[in-house]
Amino acid sequence: MKKRWLILAAGYGIRWGDKFGIPKHLVDVGGEQLLSRTIRQLKELGERDIYLVSRDYVFPGVNIYVPRLDPENKEADKFLSSIDLWRNTKKDFIFLYGDVYFTDSAIEKIAGTRVKDWALFARFGESEITGKQHGECFAFRFTPMMKLKLERTLLHLVDMRKDSQISRNGGWELYSMLEGFLPMERKRGSHLIEIDDFTEDFDFPEDYERWARRIGIWKEEEKKERKTSQQGKGTGRRKKSQAQSSQTSGRGREGSQKQE
Repeated sequence: MKKRWLILAAGYGIRWGDKFGIPKHLVDVGGEQLLSRTIRQLKELGERDIYLVSRDYVFPGVNIYVPRLDPENKEADKFLSSIDLWRNTKKDFIFLYGDVYFTDSAIEKIAGTRVKDWALFARFGESEITGKQHGECFAFRFTPMMKLKLERTLLHLVDMRKDSQISRNGGWELYSMLEGFLPMERKRGSHLIEIDDFTEDFDFPEDYERWARRIGIWKEEEKKERKTSQQGKGTGRRKKSQAQSSQTSGRGREGSQKQE
């Protein structure tokens, strides 16, 4: 199935502030910028129809779409501001949150999962791995037949927010409405696909700092385990070599005795 990828990175980053003097989409993750990593991961999977939805960033090798932001839409504008990219497509279209660190396995799951109509890739609750205390949305995937329903649902959420019926109209509210729940309900539904690893959303500087500490500790432990494993294999090979040498030596002495 052909896919269109929309990397959503047009937000104002108010919660992030001016941490490190750079936007959260450009923080360092293992020696590369966050957005650069996501783009590289998609290209390594052979994906070519990639749009970076952004007001500020330019990256080589991807299409740049500068959205028309409408503050009246509140959080739903995350999706509505790129409507021209998905309203007429005949492909599956995937919204990737641009401030999320995706593990390789997470990106592969999003790319490789065939959906009947739509799916939310998310962590439903807190993470013992990254230490975050609540769930996070990471990506939505829709088939072309969902375009009209998606647009209508988003516009309905905008109206509900304007009428003060709900206090948010972002990813979780969209998910709940599409599942048939009340918009502010948080329940597991049939369209939720769980991702629970080092994939994480960086809303606040503390999210990034906590994640960086934890993944750093994990990588150090992984190095130690590899080193221990290699040492164990080396010891095993030496013991085997010594045993073979001993056997050879014993056969040699046996032969000498027979000759005598």
